[in-house]
Amino acid sequence: MESMKTNNRQALSLRVPYALAEQVEAYARKNNLRKTDAYIHFLEMGLERNERDIAMTLAEMDEKLDLLHSLLTNEERGSVEVSLGKQNVLDTIASISSRFPGIERAWLFGSFARNQQTTDSDIDIRLEVDREAGFNLHDLVSFTKMMKQETGRACDVITAREIQSKSLALAIEKDGVCAYERKEK
Repeated sequence: MESMKTNNRQALSLRVPYALAEQVEAYARKNNLRKTDAYIHFLEMGLERNERDIAMTLAEMDEKLDLLHSLLTNEERGSVEVSLGKQNVLDTIASISSRFPGIERAWLFGSFARNQQTTDSDIDIRLEVDREAGFNLHDLVSFTKMMKQETGRACDVITAREIQSKSLALAIEKDGVCAYERKEK
């Protein structure tokens, strides 16, 4: 490209495809313009279009950022819809329980069992275990960690055969949903 400044314009030499040159020449003839002015017209149109596209992209990004900010602000207040539902939790309990031969049954109770969970709700689970099949404290800790990893929620897991707290026993009996039952071997 060669260039020199003359009359507030810069001389420019460039090679363009024949088809493009023919289009510009046709536009120049139709609008009674010099070819140079036609090229300048198309360059300016392209620059304006690019500026509009950039402005639109920035406006769209601003809208998305505003929406994201709104969602994050609402989440801090605990008003965002809870995406982890009862069925997701039941499926996760069943999947994880099946990995432990000592788990005979797993029950979901509490707010998730009642479909009253909030963003702060933990997951309440009662496991019926066969200690002779090898379910021990290490397995309980592993089960609890796996549930937390899969759901992103804290989990309260109890394994007692007889629950000492009558109110807890009643809550499990009333709200409990069987999430898993080991099939006979």
